[in-house]
Amino acid sequence: MVSGPCREAMSARLGAACYRPRMQIAMALAALFLNFSGSLDLCADVYLDDTGEPLTDVLGQTLSRYCQWTGPDAPALDSDVCCTIDGDGAHCELPDEHGRCALGLKMSCDYGAVLGDGVTCYQPFPSACAHGFCKDDVSSSPDTLAQLLCCTEGGCEPINGTLALDCEDMMGTIVWCNDGVSNLDGTMECLD
Repeated sequence: MVSGPCREAMSARLGAACYRPRMQIAMALAALFLNFSGSLDLCADVYLDDTGEPLTDVLGQTLSRYCQWTGPDAPALDSDVCCTIDGDGAHCELPDEHGRCALGLKMSCDYGAVLGDGVTCYQPFPSACAHGFCKDDVSSSPDTLAQLLCCTEGGCEPINGTLALDCEDMMGTIVWCNDGVSNLDGTMECLD
């Protein structure tokens, strides 16, 4: 039951004034929670399957939607970043000298690099060679590609939008290949 000035205000159709202090308190508590609870991990926003579960490989690795996939030698950044997220991905920059974001959400970025005015956050993956998926390079230095792969006992294929779901279904392992050579059938050979 509302009493006092708020009751009179509500009868005069000015009820919003009674709730403004409560709204300000709620907003202040939310801001405090975000400041003291730490930043969300940008790379933890991952691709999901049809049931809403994260897409995973046999090792339990997931694929980040907003961090650039790379190999195991990703540079450490270990910093908060300010990110705006849209249909083109995440656009991030470092916070100001007081640790505040002028635009976007404060996110954490474990691996990344400051490039120009922005920050690129990376999601590192293990080397294909470390998991036994590389072949000895016996040819004369062909043009190679650095690529994220889904590898099984039957071979490796480059990861793209549709293969991420297939990799989970094939019980594959997601690995990074620094020196990959494309085959005519769409598979890749990773050279050691």
